[in-house]
Amino acid sequence: MRFSRIVFLVIALLLLRAGHSYGGPGKPPVFDPPPFPDDPLPLPDPFDLPFPDDPPVPWDVPFDPINDLPDPIDLPLPPEDPISPNPPLVLAVGLLLSLGLAAGAVALLESTDGTVRGRKDMLEAFAAPLLVVVPRILTAADIALGRRRLRYTVGTITAVGIAVIAAVHFFYRPLDVLWFAAMRRLGY
Repeated sequence: MRFSRIVFLVIALLLLRAGHSYGGPGKPPVFDPPPFPDDPLPLPDPFDLPFPDDPPVPWDVPFDPINDLPDPIDLPLPPEDPISPNPPLVLAVGLLLSLGLAAGAVALLESTDGTVRGRKDMLEAFAAPLLVVVPRILTAADIALGRRRLRYTVGTITAVGIAVIAAVHFFYRPLDVLWFAAMRRLGY
């Protein structure tokens, strides 16, 4: 409702409660005699009163965002599923970016590394043939280092597997739901 209509309605209600009746647009209020004590005062419905026409609004009047907007019929509701961020898409893009960055970092480090690690590297570095090649001699420290690297590799693969399973459980679908869906498809 427009602000002027609300003010007009409030004034009309106050006049009716005071025992006056409204004479119409452009007319003064008509004073009724007070009712007899045994005759209650009838209160007309204030929504039956005519509203004055709104005056024309010139173009140079600023827009009032509170009073010039229509009343909403239904209030907006928040969406049930968020449009953004999309968790599976964010995880997939993050996984691809991390793999790409890791591969790029390995390629960059290998291309800038000047270490000689074997007969092939010596032949590429020098144009002359090799006189002698010293074989690799394994010591106890080398064997322990190899076992430690194997344990680290197995531990890393296990941790990544657990992280992938947890990500599937929390971001895609619970594991029990996936298990029963797989059992249903397999016919169990």
